[in-house]
Formats: sequence, structure tokens, C-alpha cells
Amino acid sequence: MSISKNIGITYLSQVAGLFISVASTVFLSRILGTEGRGEFTLYSNSVTFVNLFIGLSLPSTIVYAVANERIQEQKLFMSLMIYVLLSVGLVWLLIQGIFSLGYAGMIFPAGKQSVAWRWLFILHFFSLTMNSFLIAFMNARKQFVISSIVGLVNILLPLIGYMLMYYKVIPLTASQVFTGVVLWVVLAFVSTTLAMGLILFRYYAASLSFQLLDKADWLFVLRFSVMAWLCNFITNLTYRMDMWFVDHYHGKAATGIYSLAVNLSQFFWVLPNAIGGVLYSYIAKDGIRNHLENIQRLTKFTFYFNGFGALAGILCLQYLIPAFYGEAFAGSYDLLVLLLPGVVFFSITIIMATLFAGTGNIHINLYNTLFSFIVCLILDILVIRYWSATGASLVSSITYLASTGFSLLLVFRLFGVKFRSLFLLQKEDILFLKNKFIK
Repeated sequence: MSISKNIGITYLSQVAGLFISVASTVFLSRILGTEGRGEFTLYSNSVTFVNLFIGLSLPSTIVYAVANERIQEQKLFMSLMIYVLLSVGLVWLLIQGIFSLGYAGMIFPAGKQSVAWRWLFILHFFSLTMNSFLIAFMNARKQFVISSIVGLVNILLPLIGYMLMYYKVIPLTASQVFTGVVLWVVLAFVSTTLAMGLILFRYYAASLSFQLLDKADWLFVLRFSVMAWLCNFITNLTYRMDMWFVDHYHGKAATGIYSLAVNLSQFFWVLPNAIGGVLYSYIAKDGIRNHLENIQRLTKFTFYFNGFGALAGILCLQYLIPAFYGEAFAGSYDLLVLLLPGVVFFSITIIMATLFAGTGNIHINLYNTLFSFIVCLILDILVIRYWSATGASLVSSITYLASTGFSLLLVFRLFGVKFRSLFLLQKEDILFLKNKFIK
């Protein structure tokens, strides 16, 4: 299947996922309220954060190593399955340490700190980590249809659960709703992980054996993964620590309102993530020469698409947010408006990060994330205590813009890309669109 068709499939699935996610945020906000949403945000962020911390961003390495045939695929698969099992024990020790130090409230809400909840957190981590690894193997094999379906199921099942709880088909008390929300999320990851495991087992059944990576291959995996891990870890720390600052200074309700604005703003990254996810495997296999023109054109189209989408959002969401989410979340609109300029420009950075990683220049992404982290940390300390979520939105937008500027400077310098090729529509772009969409 061609690169354009794979991008199309991935994009369409993510657009469908966008509508499912919007519906999910509506029902989630309705059943949890502002404070409950804040608690769920802190819990889910913690699972994601631990996944990134221990997962070492191995999915990026899987795609890179398998796509360019740097490592034998079956050995990598078996080695990483063992790594996941070992990581479960490490996470259990981490959770026990957090409880011993008295910081359980940073992850678990009051009344949700039992041994059962610790095991649920472990299961959530395990299924999320396995899910991301198996999707990476699918993408490396260019099985984007399967990975797209998995992505949709991962968000569709929780939506079904939220709806059943909202319409009282599943009758739960107020104290049980949070538990129900987490269980539906975990159910989705467990189900899709089992399904992908069976599919990949069929691929590898004839050649799968208990052979692990040798020392040289492990060194390559660790070297690439640690670099990617540092990028992802610092990036997630950068763009999640504002939640902790808002929660610390202004409470769960302010965090819930801000988290809704953040979630809505990130819908504008659906297209660049779809493009980047597909391009990464192609660039890793073929190099940059055959894809640079495509990258420039797709970046340009993404920027304009998101720009017009942001303007439409500014015009409409002032009325739609309170209508769908309730008046308690009306304040999310002003926060979203502050976030959008940075979010639109950051869509360029997402695609450029794929370009750097796919060509083996992942260290550039690390430099960018370190720069962004320093900018964001300094501004968060100075601003959020006094301006609450409004300050957090402003800081995030400034950080996104700074990161995009850093990325563009390196792209211009390393690959000879010109400003006009990324931002100015030209005759060739119009002809490209006509050939693609006007028959």
C-alpha cells in the first residue's frame, strides 16, 4: 500500500477517533464533574508517565530497527516481551515506595488507595505498555489498518462504558463512578492487547523461538531507546507539570477545567500525528531523499488545515463547550483560546520530530525537549501561582511556539529546507491537491 494511502487510512481513523474522543470528554466530564475529572487526569497522567519512564520509548526503536532491518524481528519481539514482564515487578516496587513515602495522593484519589487499586494500576500499566509495543510492531510491518483499528477500539470501548454509566444502564453510586471509568479504560487496553498478540503470534509462529538479542543488538536498542526515552520523558514532563502546579496551588476543580482545554487543544494534533506515524517507518527504511518533498508539502497543508480549524473553534466553542460539557466547564473556552496559537504551530514540530528521528538525528529532538522544558519550568514557577490555569495556558502556548522555532532553525540548517516551502502555497501544491482529490 502506498504512503499516501497509509497516511489516508491513519488520518481517517484518527479523525474518527477525534469524534469519539470529543464524545468521551463530554460524557466523562458529565459523570465525573470538575473535581472528579481533575482526579482522573492526575491518575491517567501517572500511568502514562510511568509507562514512559520504564518503557524507555522502545516503540520508537521497534519501528526504526524493524523497518530498516537493523535487528532480527523475532529476537526483538521475544526480548521485549520478557522486558515487559520484568518491568511489572519494577512498577510494583515503585508503587510500594510511593505509598511508603506518603505520596499516594499524587496518583490515587482519597478512598482509592487500597491494595486492589495498586494491582489495577499495575494491570493498566502492563496493558498500556504491551499495547504500545505491539502497535509499534504492526506499524514497522506497515500494518497501519490493524493499528488504526486498535487505536479506535482503545477509545471506543471506554466511550461505551461512559455512556452506559451516564444513562444509568450500569447503575453506580457517585463513589463508584471513578472506579467504573478506570475499569473501562483498562478493559479496552487488555482486549486489544490480546487481539494483537494473537495476530503477531501468527506472523511469528513458524520462526519464533526463545532467542534473545545479542550484546551488540542490545547496545543498539538501549542507545536509541534511551535517546528517544529522554525526549519523550522530558516532553511529557514539560507538558504535564503544569497540571501539577495548577493542582498544587488552585485545586482539583481548576485542574479539571484546565485539563478539558488541554484535551480539546490536542485534537489539532490528530493530522500531524497521523502523518508522522506513517512517515517515520518510510523514512527509517528509505532515507530522506525520496520523502523530503512529501514532508514539506504535508507540513504546509497541516499548518493551514489546523489554522483554519483553530479559527472555526474560536468562533464556535464559546457556545459549544457549556452546551456539551456543562456551565461548570465554561471557563475552558478562554484557556483554549490561549493554547491554540502554540498548538497550531507545534503541529509543525510533530512532523519535524519524525524527520529527525527517522534520519537518525534523534539527538536534535532531545535538544529541543531540553530547551522547551527549561522555558516551561521557569514560566510555570513564575506565572501559575498567581494566574492559575490562565497562566498555565499562556505558558504552554509560549513553550509550543519556542519549540517550533527551535525545530525550524535546525530543519533549515540541516536539510536545506526553505521557509516558503513550509508556509507558502505554490502552484505545485494546488496541482497536487487537484490530482489527489479532483478526478
